[in-house]
Amino acid sequence: MDTIKVGSSKPKSLLIRCFEIIIVAAIYYSTARLGQTLAIPPGNITPVWIPSGVMLAAVLIRGYHIWPGIFLGAFVGNVWAYIDFSSFPIILKCFFTGSMNGIGDVLSTAGAAYIIEKTTGTKNPFKRSSHIIKFILFGVIAGPAISAVFGVTSLCIVEIIQWNNYLYTLITWWTGDGVGALIIAPALIVWILDVKKKTWKTHVFENSLFWVILLVTAAYCLQLIPIKMIFHLPMFSLAPILIWSSFRLGQRVTFLAVFFISTITIVVTAAGQGPFSGKALNVSLTELQWFIAVMSITIFIMGGVINELFSSMNALQDAHNKLELRVNLRTTDLFDTNKKLEREITERKKGEKKIKSALIEKEVLLRELYHRTKNNMQTIIAMINLQTQNIENETVLGIFKETNNRINSMVLVHEKLYQTKNLSRINLKDYFIDLVALIADSYQNISKSIKITTDMDRIMVSIDSAIPCGLIMNELISNAFKHAFLDVQQGEINISLKMLDDQKIEFVVGDNGIGLSDDLDIRTVDTMGLKSIVALAEHQLPGSAKVVINNGTKFHITFKESSDKERA
Repeated sequence: MDTIKVGSSKPKSLLIRCFEIIIVAAIYYSTARLGQTLAIPPGNITPVWIPSGVMLAAVLIRGYHIWPGIFLGAFVGNVWAYIDFSSFPIILKCFFTGSMNGIGDVLSTAGAAYIIEKTTGTKNPFKRSSHIIKFILFGVIAGPAISAVFGVTSLCIVEIIQWNNYLYTLITWWTGDGVGALIIAPALIVWILDVKKKTWKTHVFENSLFWVILLVTAAYCLQLIPIKMIFHLPMFSLAPILIWSSFRLGQRVTFLAVFFISTITIVVTAAGQGPFSGKALNVSLTELQWFIAVMSITIFIMGGVINELFSSMNALQDAHNKLELRVNLRTTDLFDTNKKLEREITERKKGEKKIKSALIEKEVLLRELYHRTKNNMQTIIAMINLQTQNIENETVLGIFKETNNRINSMVLVHEKLYQTKNLSRINLKDYFIDLVALIADSYQNISKSIKITTDMDRIMVSIDSAIPCGLIMNELISNAFKHAFLDVQQGEINISLKMLDDQKIEFVVGDNGIGLSDDLDIRTVDTMGLKSIVALAEHQLPGSAKVVINNGTKFHITFKESSDKERA
């Protein structure tokens, strides 16, 4: 089922895109033919170009995939304007100019739409004045300039127009494309994308009054009212009416009004009437387009500022209402909360006193526990020492000495905890220093000829880690004293303690003694000391133990300090 569904959706999507491209090309061609009715020979350049605004709006609304439709419409429209099937060179020229114009139009519309969307972050760049300025810079000025350069240059290359008319033709082309984008694209975009705004329904009377005043004023300014006029109103008299629309009726009505007035004015001027007539048609239309551009830009930017102002005011009013509601809700709860707080404060003070007393009692008990544990272990050590006084067998004495040292390593942990302010953690560096000194003292006949060097960081560990670390250190130092320096006059033991990059703790005990056998496996050896080291490192800490044999022996013990939660 899934495979059939996915497979069947792809042709449908492709078919829809192809249909969109054909529709875009048809719209471009039809609107281009309409604009070319006002073109001037020999290049059929017109100062009124509808496709630029329609295509820019289409790319912003539908997406960049419609660019083939823009190219196809521009190609067909331009080829049709210059084609002469009786001459093959002219056909080639038409195909060249059509292709260049298609490329220029794709770059100008799709490129401008891409930059507008990237710099404003929206497909509707008319909600903020800064976004409107970017639309004007890229969609009205830069984009049409690219189209004009491509189109006029290609016409000059094939000699449809002469190079001495290049600048005049370029300005005419640029004016037509730019004003088309300025008055058509905004109206299409806001009416299609801002579908939630119901300006007509919320301001029916004011809308009606606005359109009546606008149309009557426009007719009077264009000299269309068949009555004797005492004076003529200038076209900029329409500006206050459009400003009224920006303040009261919103951008949808304002953009539609600008488009409507511009269309009427162009039609009237093309018919040889109105204040812009009386000159050559191209000059009249160009002057009219520049007037429309200046007035539209002014109204649009002002509308953007007004839109931002109203948006800010609405947001501020909403925030004020929400804040006032919260204040009222909070105020009604404050009295009850205040009473509850008073009771809770009283109860908390009593609880704090109990907790402090319990903590003090717990600390005293812990210190007493550590102290008694240490004393009991020292009693055991003393009893062992008394027992060894009657033992002459050196092997048995060695076993008792090792047992004493192991117990001493645990005694030292409890002594350190008893002496520190933190009853749960111990400074591993200080502990190792005292422990090594204690072990060395028990091997006085050997340790005098052995130099001990340390390179240790200050690392705090829990008692759960300190005891196995101490037992491992006891075994390593004791083994070094007993076995590493046989028949050696001078020796050296190096001890390091470091915190690694992965938050693991590593301590290394190395000596320059006779070393171990190269094929020794510390996990299968039968000796008690090495078995203890592996068991303590891998199961008690837990961590890892590794031995390196090179000009002596180095034991690497690595582990990660467990959190209090993990230990619990």
